[in-house]
Amino acid sequence: MRFLGEVDASPDAMRRVVQRIAANHGHAHFCYEAGPTGYGLYRLITGMGYPCDAVAPSLIPRRAGDRVKTNRRAAIGLAKLLRAGELTSMVWLSSQGVACRTPPMRVGCRGRNDR
Repeated sequence: MRFLGEVDASPDAMRRVVQRIAANHGHAHFCYEAGPTGYGLYRLITGMGYPCDAVAPSLIPRRAGDRVKTNRRAAIGLAKLLRAGELTSMVWLSSQGVACRTPPMRVGCRGRNDR
């Protein structure tokens, strides 16, 4: 596991990083803590053909009193939890079994369930 540094959130910068990681390693699985980048990052990575998990900050297991103050420590901890299989990915399913990944779609799925 290596920390590659902070990356700009632009689609071009993310594509370069994903391609670089995938070229250097036979198997790549990506995850990120959901935040301001929303599901654009998820769609970008899965659109390139790689598995990706968006994890809600409240679903990340943390020890009591453990406050991560740096992006580096947070990223390494997230990678360790992903490798251990201890992360819960955010996925919403409609009544038809179709994944609703964006908040507006999730509201639309709820509306269909109410009928």
